Amino acid sequence: MLRTLSINASAAALAVAMGTPALAQSEGARPEPRVDVITVTADRRERSLQDVAIAVTAVGEDFIQDEGLADLEDLAYAIPSLSVQKFYRGAPQIYLRGIGSNERGAGGDPSVGIFIDDVYVGRAAAAEFDYVNIERIEVLRGPQGTLYGKNVVGGAVNVITAAPSPDFETAIELTAGNYNALHARGFVNGALTDNVYASLAFGSRQRDGYVENTFTGTDLSNEDSQTLRAQVLFDGGERQLRLSADYTRDRALGLGRETRDFLFAAASPDPFKVEQDIDGYENRDVWGFSAHASQQTRFGELLSITAYRAADYDAFYDLDGLSAATTALSAAQRITEEADQISQEFRLTSTISDRLDGVFGLYYFWEDVDRLAGTIVNFNNGANDQLNTTNSYAAFAHLTYQLNPRWAVSGGLRYTYEEKDHQNTRLALGGELTPTGDPSEIVFVGDASDSWSNVSPQLTIEYAPSEDLFFFGTLSRGFKSGGYSEQPTTLVAAETATDQELATNFEIGAKTQWFDDRLIFNAALFYIDYEDLQVSQLVPDPNNPASPGVTVLRNAATATSQGVELEWNALPFDNLSITGYYAYVDATYDEFIDGAGRDNSGNQLTRHPKHQAFIAAETWRDRANGDRISARVSVSAQSEVFIDPENNAIARLDPYELVNLRLAYEWDDGPELAFWARNVFDEVYEQHAIDLPANSAGRAAVVGSPLMFGAQLVWRTGG
Repeated sequence: MLRTLSINASAAALAVAMGTPALAQSEGARPEPRVDVITVTADRRERSLQDVAIAVTAVGEDFIQDEGLADLEDLAYAIPSLSVQKFYRGAPQIYLRGIGSNERGAGGDPSVGIFIDDVYVGRAAAAEFDYVNIERIEVLRGPQGTLYGKNVVGGAVNVITAAPSPDFETAIELTAGNYNALHARGFVNGALTDNVYASLAFGSRQRDGYVENTFTGTDLSNEDSQTLRAQVLFDGGERQLRLSADYTRDRALGLGRETRDFLFAAASPDPFKVEQDIDGYENRDVWGFSAHASQQTRFGELLSITAYRAADYDAFYDLDGLSAATTALSAAQRITEEADQISQEFRLTSTISDRLDGVFGLYYFWEDVDRLAGTIVNFNNGANDQLNTTNSYAAFAHLTYQLNPRWAVSGGLRYTYEEKDHQNTRLALGGELTPTGDPSEIVFVGDASDSWSNVSPQLTIEYAPSEDLFFFGTLSRGFKSGGYSEQPTTLVAAETATDQELATNFEIGAKTQWFDDRLIFNAALFYIDYEDLQVSQLVPDPNNPASPGVTVLRNAATATSQGVELEWNALPFDNLSITGYYAYVDATYDEFIDGAGRDNSGNQLTRHPKHQAFIAAETWRDRANGDRISARVSVSAQSEVFIDPENNAIARLDPYELVNLRLAYEWDDGPELAFWARNVFDEVYEQHAIDLPANSAGRAAVVGSPLMFGAQLVWRTGG
């Protein structure tokens, strides 16, 4: 496997998955299953995850490989309170503790932030890439702002890539499976000179589609992507410069959409057979450059992070999942987007005294988005061409004071100022997919600008009565600026911005170790009060009742999310490791009357299950010649998910459970050969659904992957 630690393969993946500290070691030819304490930088200091007063879960490269994680949606089932759905590949909708956003417009922001090596990724279309040469992924739940450059109201997913090192090493991972799947990823790393190191990582994913379009004869929901990342590290001792560049290319067909109860249409009873009159496509190119420069000063480490990221996206896809022969309403969508962003962060991490540590930062973010979104109904295209420019400025500080060996207190403060210049041109394109430039196509041109500012505090108390027990309590506040609707049909709607979104988070947590570190048990209780929660909703079009509806972005009056998250990792026997989590999230609208006059107060928030669970067990046996045999089974489950604020039963996603298996043989100082299966029992489940039309007469859904199986060969040298 792609491993950097000479540790037991099974326990490593499991313990790293839950971010647990080292397990006890016994005598023998090999160490007893254990891992070193996983080090995270969630609070901008390199510390054991068990000592960090944040609800954070980290997964490492071993877990990513053993569970076959390839993207954000795969990551979701392994992280408590994380839910990811995809309306299409270029728009992952990310929710933490019930809070997220399905707003895709140029003038909107995600509630959960994606960071790549501390660089914020502003657009959802740029957030997905293959997990090649990843050191770990840290998922922080709750508002973040006093430690991160870009503020996020719901939480943060920070992807940390492996930095270049002086040791020469190579790795290759080849996977083949059903549906003609062929995946490859790997890297090469080494020294160019005595103090200059470089790495090159690559990934490629190819797979046929698993949904047959019987109308065109095409297999939809396929994979075709490539990722490349190059890094150079100049190590000058107290001065370091790390340069990174990455590129991801996707060329895939559209997703197959299962249709149910849709305008009395005769849809196929087989969810893996659709009758779409449009196959569709998704073309995506994402690239970026960053420079991390650090300098040790008398005041601490001064870090500068300069980054540029860009994304080009072009998609055309069927909305209703049916052909003109089966329904009177044919609906599709065309989206093109060009996005550029520049960010600059200065951060000083300082040990002010033996008891006082501090983090101080300045941040600037600029983003320019040109997005065309058109909804095509019966070959009549009404589109919106959006131009949005965002400028965001922030200053933040965070101090931690060690009162005594058991007690510590920390506090932070963030000031954010953000402004948006927005233009939204409504177009009537008839049967065309793109504007021709004819002035007669213009319905109206909306020009607007607005700004928002906020001061967000954070206060945490830590208590560690022993080395095995750590408790914390946190009060924090998060902020998300206002935004603009993606496809408004009136000038007033185009020029009206939503109010900013605010979240106040109350949380207590415990991180504990028992039985000589053979049981790790962590827990968090949280209560989040949301004001002016931004909701993107499909509502009936009063001018065209037969249409799929219109998308509006508005503020729900108030909302509450409360719940508990339990995580554990146990070693009941020397060759058996069990890890898992359970998350309960009760997220509801306190007061919300939508644009159609419906009272959604008391309803469950959208796109997030109330119950989530994951458990994995792995056993292994060492042979006399040093080889190892291992077997792993994991189960993930979630309860029902509502896709609209009115909690329409027709449009919900049903509960489901997924089972994965992996059998591996690892040669001593050699390769590993594994046989794997995902969704072993061929469970039919849905990843995403939309209510079409918005009057709840039907729905269309994206069906999740059926049984997938194959073989994997991993070989690593050096290191």
